[in-house]
Amino acid sequence: MRKTRLICALTTLSVLTAACFGLSLETLGSDQIAGEGETVEAVDVVDENAVPVTARDLQDGTYDISVESSSSMFVIDSVKLHVKDGTMEAVMTMGGKGYLYLYPGTPEEAVAASESEYIPFEEDEAGAHTFTIPLESLNTGVDCAAFSKRKQKWYARTLMFPAASLPPEAFKEEFFTTPASLELKDGTYTCGVELAGGSGRASVESPCTFTVSEGKATARIIFSSPNYDYVIADGEKYLPVNTEGNSAFEIPLSYFDYPMAIKADTTAMSEPHEIEYTLTFDSKAIEEGGAASENEAVSFLTEYAREFSMEQQEDGSVLVTIGEDSYKVDHPYTNIYLASSSAMDLFKSAGAIENVTMTGTRSADWGIPEIRQMVEDETIVYAGKYSMPDYEYLLSERCDLAIENTMIYHTPEVKEKLEALGIPVLVERSSYEQDPFGRMEWIKLYGLLTGHYEEACSFFEEKVKELEALDEEGLSGKRVVFFHINSNGQPVVRRPDDYVPRMIEMAGGEYFLTESDGQENMRSTMNMQMEAFVDAAKDADILIYNSSIDGEVKDLDELLSKEELLGDFRAFREGDVWCTGKNLFQETSHLADMILEMNRIFSGNADAGEPLKYFRKLA
Repeated sequence: MRKTRLICALTTLSVLTAACFGLSLETLGSDQIAGEGETVEAVDVVDENAVPVTARDLQDGTYDISVESSSSMFVIDSVKLHVKDGTMEAVMTMGGKGYLYLYPGTPEEAVAASESEYIPFEEDEAGAHTFTIPLESLNTGVDCAAFSKRKQKWYARTLMFPAASLPPEAFKEEFFTTPASLELKDGTYTCGVELAGGSGRASVESPCTFTVSEGKATARIIFSSPNYDYVIADGEKYLPVNTEGNSAFEIPLSYFDYPMAIKADTTAMSEPHEIEYTLTFDSKAIEEGGAASENEAVSFLTEYAREFSMEQQEDGSVLVTIGEDSYKVDHPYTNIYLASSSAMDLFKSAGAIENVTMTGTRSADWGIPEIRQMVEDETIVYAGKYSMPDYEYLLSERCDLAIENTMIYHTPEVKEKLEALGIPVLVERSSYEQDPFGRMEWIKLYGLLTGHYEEACSFFEEKVKELEALDEEGLSGKRVVFFHINSNGQPVVRRPDDYVPRMIEMAGGEYFLTESDGQENMRSTMNMQMEAFVDAAKDADILIYNSSIDGEVKDLDELLSKEELLGDFRAFREGDVWCTGKNLFQETSHLADMILEMNRIFSGNADAGEPLKYFRKLA
């Protein structure tokens, strides 16, 4: 107890001294913290791709669990995990008696902490030292400072408690995805499977075949070696089912999407040796009746898009290339965080809206009524804007993919954080497409990502056919200005090589600009000086004000309040001024409909037929 009081007295003195003289606690407490030369090399024990498991995923009870330590000097003989009422703690039995206290944090935090926050050792019946520490989740790194009895210093440790070392009965029934929960009928299926553990050199064939009978599944696992003579799964020993080739076993497939612990005995060494592995079966890649043959391979060619490509791989996966980035797609994604609002409509039109469960756009900012209602009802949950996502929520909901637009490059730390948490990030570049159909064709990619590829292709082909009905005879050739005024009073226009000017051309108009500003960048818009804008646009036939940026303009007077010089424009004087709706850039799948409406405006037939949906004339 005297040592405890001495440590706390030194800590209190450090805090008071730092407060009085503006010194850092790290400097004052450095003599209580082990330096680099006093520690062994740390081992990385954290698997960034592991799924965190919290107390709410587990049944109340006490379980044996393994632990991995970043330091070979911090030896833990055994651990008991206690779970009760939504909390859990680990009781660690140490391999020695060299530590007096633990602190759930870093050594620097331990130095600044009070005595009441230290975790002292306790002796068990055998006289061994034990420490009890609270845990928020398994499978994640736990910072733990350990106070050395001999050195009288705090040492930094990282602990990781793998949930895969728990018995299956420790988990709540709803935690696992099972053949029964998927309502798989009796029959034969295939799914992806991954082997982990051992030396890392072994693997298993993927996809594997499994059969379902009366709600129970049996998987055929084929190793990459012929030297395994048995496998232990669920406490039972299973012998090979073949005599030639690589070792094959038929074992129970109790659940998907979570590592299943097995032991496999290999005869490749000087003597037989059991090796611990885990198998993870992927429920998102289940196919009935086996994999498709080469004759049934799907073509992933794109007709108009230039910013992405899709290529079938030998293992059945699809390699997606976007710019300099590549993504392997081998299963549908079902819990997508969609930060790119312009992509949402394509998911909806592909029949994949249920795969999007989180958005980076608030309900009030949606111009698509159906999506706005879904966000208000939290059918799709607002999970923070692209630059400040709710990481905790994304993890708790097991987000399996984040789709961002190129704005994410302004906050690269967000992308890095998401990927560090095990959430893959796909950055879409549809706004860079110069052909409007190229932008629409991204629906094929979203269909591929969600298992709705055929639906996406059918929708796209139907929209392309709609423009075949466009009457090309007597197209107006009118000069069209598409613009808005930003908060600085500058006109903002689309670059001539952007897809919006191309839409105007397809509708029979002529975009008022033929040359860009000469700057080399990937932006689809550019700011103009007012004098240059007036010279280029004053004699245009039609003005279209882009209201999707700062809200819809009510009438000509409101537009004139943004810039008085617009009153001298020919189109303004002749009353041929239009504005877009707020939903213009959010309803990406309806670009063909927008082109048809432009054609009606340019040809003077806007009042014929159904009312316009995407444009409104200002009076």
